[in-house]
Amino acid sequence: MLQSVNCSDRVCSLEHVAAAHEHIGTSLYEQRSRLVVYATVNLYESLAARLVDEAAQALRLLHRVRYELLSAEARVHAHQQHHVHVADDVLEHAHRSVRVECHASLHARSVNLLDGAVQVCARLVVYVHHHGARCSHLLDVVFRMHDHKMNVERLLALLSHRLDDGEAERDVRHEHAVHGVPGGNLTNINPNDIASFDVLKDGAASAIYGTRGSNGVILVTTKKGSKDGRTHASYSTSYTWNTMVKDLKMMNAQDFRDVRLGWGDSGVDLGGNVDWLDAVSRTGTTMQHTLTLSGGNDKSNYRVSADYRDAKGIDLRSRRQEYGARANIMHTTKGGLFTITANVAPRVIYSDKADYSVFKDALEANPTTPLMDPDNPIRYYNFKGQVVGSNPVERQLLETDKDDIRLIDWDGTVKLNLLPLLAKNASGNHHLSTQVMFADHQYTHDASWFRPSTSTIAIESGREGEASRSSSKESQYVMEWLTNYSGSFGKHNVKAMAGYSYQYSQYSGLNASNKDFPNDALGPDNLGAGEFNKEEGEVNMGSYKNDAKLIAFFGRVSYDYAGKYMFTASLRHEGSSKFGANHKWGNFPAVSAGWRISEEKFMKGIKWINDLKLRADYGVTGNQNFDSYKSLNTMTAFDYYIYNG
Repeated sequence: MLQSVNCSDRVCSLEHVAAAHEHIGTSLYEQRSRLVVYATVNLYESLAARLVDEAAQALRLLHRVRYELLSAEARVHAHQQHHVHVADDVLEHAHRSVRVECHASLHARSVNLLDGAVQVCARLVVYVHHHGARCSHLLDVVFRMHDHKMNVERLLALLSHRLDDGEAERDVRHEHAVHGVPGGNLTNINPNDIASFDVLKDGAASAIYGTRGSNGVILVTTKKGSKDGRTHASYSTSYTWNTMVKDLKMMNAQDFRDVRLGWGDSGVDLGGNVDWLDAVSRTGTTMQHTLTLSGGNDKSNYRVSADYRDAKGIDLRSRRQEYGARANIMHTTKGGLFTITANVAPRVIYSDKADYSVFKDALEANPTTPLMDPDNPIRYYNFKGQVVGSNPVERQLLETDKDDIRLIDWDGTVKLNLLPLLAKNASGNHHLSTQVMFADHQYTHDASWFRPSTSTIAIESGREGEASRSSSKESQYVMEWLTNYSGSFGKHNVKAMAGYSYQYSQYSGLNASNKDFPNDALGPDNLGAGEFNKEEGEVNMGSYKNDAKLIAFFGRVSYDYAGKYMFTASLRHEGSSKFGANHKWGNFPAVSAGWRISEEKFMKGIKWINDLKLRADYGVTGNQNFDSYKSLNTMTAFDYYIYNG
């Protein structure tokens, strides 16, 4: 296993940002209560409301040290060893959204004061696309100052996602790995390709997923090829507008002069007349196209889709362009002995990231502040000395902040029908099969940021331009072997499943920054030309690489009598390389029982009840959503230590 070495100026530990877990010397964190799934609107909104309150407290804390931070935005990218930047928390589900802004800039003089605020900012929430089934890269978290530049999916396990590329029918395999592919990335799914998605709502259903089911499981089923023997083609498109609603009505410049200055309040008339909220915003638009081709029959079928999406946010800079495709094919040999399925889904995303703090700055800005400098009309007005430390329009239009993301998911499954080989004369009431699935997920993320020398922030800080770049890669390899049996004996029905799962994940990345460039022409594409890093003691670069393994053996048995009395028991024995030497393995049992009361004779005369079922269950899930090597002593190249204190 790879050994982690930090190569940075300052190490910022956020072990507890992930879902709560015991210290590494303990066994797998067990939750011996019914699982609470956050996949309901009410629970989502309750969680978001709590984060709103905490984020508001953090913002008030940040406001107290704002005057200590000259050119705050410059220091966000310039002083990597003192910087933590967390994008705003966004939570959307079923066309409901709550936005939380949480932006922090750290300077050495205010580290202690802001420490609590940073921890609040680090509590991230999954951003779910407004269709309710597609995640938008899970909120980019940039830790440019060291090798803790981590994927949010590894920092926070709000939900354990499973992408289902298997059959839409629910069988034993479906209930275990409704996907055939654990993990996956919801960013790589076009909502038009989704057939259905389900949320597991209890511990017994999630226990079979072990440490990956602690915070709920989403089961996504993608569409498959048609089976009517004909070829089908379809095209869909949409165009939408996005505008702010219920925006705050602020004083205009004349109101400011008449009321605030007229009544003797503190303030200054700078001679301008700007509606800053209007200046930093626009009407957002989204255009989407999807083309689909499918065909085949019961034995062989296929489906191919391609999509394009171009979205512009309501701020002046944000934009997201993505190109994606998805293809699947299924073939069953003559006699039904073998069934082969394969899926592949590539996607490329180009985006200009939003600066969410401009909306707060627009509400705080003095409306008499000019947009451009009256003495130099080609330069933006300098906000030095104001509560708002920099020109929010300038930050959006002069600075660049880009992300390039590439994803590719593929998997293949070979299923063998064992019953014809072992019992040729077996009745149709029995089914026995085994299958092997291989999957590969490859994700790369390249980010760049540039502030030109003409920026008032750069001028104020005495810099001739500033730039940074970072790159990260995530690879995940999965192999699963499942054996399923189902049989009926009169009114007695039995299902059984046994399986083995292996998952290997590897993460790597690097980052670098520099300042004081000869010119602005190359932006962040020639970091070596900057003069700042030539100074003694300036490193401003880092890299990391780590990996993890997850291995499991599992099984489940289900029984029901005439569909009225049901019983299920399962056990997962799972090991994670993230835990200490003597605590790598854990057991996750589950049991459930049900009684479908509506099937009883005494219920037949009650017409207003269609289905009435009583169910009780118990399940144990775990958690391993934290960094690798926490149980090991690692070395760092640079760090700060408390001396004589």
